[in-house]
Amino acid sequence: MTLNDPNAIQQSNSTTSGSKDTPPELTLPFKRSVACLIDGLIVGALSAATVYAFLAASNNLGDNAALMPCICAFVIGFVDVVLACGGLLVIGALVAGHTVSVNSIVFGASTPLILNHLYHAIYESSANKATPGKEIMQLKVTVRDGGRLSFNAAMRRNFAKVLTVTVSIMPFIYLVAGNRRQMIHDRIAGAYVDTKKNVAANLMHAGAPNLVPEIAKIEKTACAGIGRRAVASILDSFLYYAIVQLTGSFCLVAMAHAVAHNAVIADVYIIIALLGFLCMLTTALTVSIFAACECSHLQATPGKLVAGIRVVSEDGGRISFIQALAKQFKQGLAYCSLYPILGIITLVSMALPDLGPILFLGGYLLFYVGYGLILCLSFKNGQTLMDRVCQRFVIRDLPPKSTTYGIAADTPTPIWENKG
Repeated sequence: MTLNDPNAIQQSNSTTSGSKDTPPELTLPFKRSVACLIDGLIVGALSAATVYAFLAASNNLGDNAALMPCICAFVIGFVDVVLACGGLLVIGALVAGHTVSVNSIVFGASTPLILNHLYHAIYESSANKATPGKEIMQLKVTVRDGGRLSFNAAMRRNFAKVLTVTVSIMPFIYLVAGNRRQMIHDRIAGAYVDTKKNVAANLMHAGAPNLVPEIAKIEKTACAGIGRRAVASILDSFLYYAIVQLTGSFCLVAMAHAVAHNAVIADVYIIIALLGFLCMLTTALTVSIFAACECSHLQATPGKLVAGIRVVSEDGGRISFIQALAKQFKQGLAYCSLYPILGIITLVSMALPDLGPILFLGGYLLFYVGYGLILCLSFKNGQTLMDRVCQRFVIRDLPPKSTTYGIAADTPTPIWENKG
């Protein structure tokens, strides 16, 4: 469906990922991790067996000569499956000078890397759509409509795993990569990993099956501009800190009164622990209030109400409380994931104390520019990066064309509206 008017958004009846038996969000990553470990053991064992067979054929088994190459092949194969960096392990060992364990036979170092890619490509593009590890965990690797991956797509998916591991150092990027049951290497190959039961349910569904929720065709003109978002963010920030300060002050007074009334001499560590608990409590309370506002019939926080915007899900309906709460958590995680920038600036300023003020200014500027890009970087459909991660749209809440009280629909546009 195409939605030009943000007030005309209707609830979609499209199917979600699989059936009602879709596992919780934490179940699928756990199953994928266990399947990966199983496949790592299998590839490692195959690599060691292949190297042993090659040594036996070349009569190089005497004096335990095969022990180290076989162990090396197992380790490289296992690491390449689990962490997608077996090649880096080989290079690192060569640079460190461990030529006896890695390069005694070139075949022993290259075999696990080749076997890993062939293993995943052959199994995942087969009729079973799964490696033995995924079969054990009841998982399937498919394209969007539940069909088989091509051999080339399966190879591309496995090669791209190193990109997933590399960018997963930043937790927010990992969240972006893991959206809609896809990591970065899944997206590159156009693959989806879901449970065997859900894939079968989708293939049995009448019409074109989808492994992911169908996204509403919301026009970019209906989405809120950066100006409205900025106003809403500033207003909500003031409200956020007001609630935190109010509840925090009340709890501090109550805690001090209780300690004084009971004549308790608290240890400094206990006080720090209580203050930490108090900080988490007030933050959780405030975040819950904002989440409750966004999943209510208002579909907006107080700041968004003033700015004339509201939040809808990707199917055009209201988001749930869990979705709203997850958005608050992911936004906080995005903020924290940029802390390494400040850490690096601190280390550099310690080495160059004369440039300390300039470095700190540049560091904080880079920090907030990066955070602003995460919140405001917009795609072609009007979603920002954070919106896409949270599977939602932020749209303008325009007045209807006619109202009971005869208020003109073409009310003046706020000065902060983004015309672009």
